[in-house]
Amino acid sequence: YSKEDFNDEDQRRLSDYFNILDKRGAYLILSNSDPKNKNLDDNFFDDLYEDYNIERILAARAINCVGTKRGKINELIITNYKIFIRR
Repeated sequence: YSKEDFNDEDQRRLSDYFNILDKRGAYLILSNSDPKNKNLDDNFFDDLYEDYNIERILAARAINCVGTKRGKINELIITNYKIFIRR
């Protein structure tokens, strides 16, 4: 968490770096709060990482300035290898 924004352009640059490391053979895992928590039509990450494995898991959030918004939300887990998620 930071007071500075990490905007869509920053996300694209991170995705470019993810692609570079993938081509070098690194095993990669990235997590991010799922934008579909706020907008079910938001496919930004699905499109950005369409060539990779994307899993959605429930993750507990204890940080929010509004106490009633704390709790479980979807988190994205993006990898360049298959993972097993116990549900």
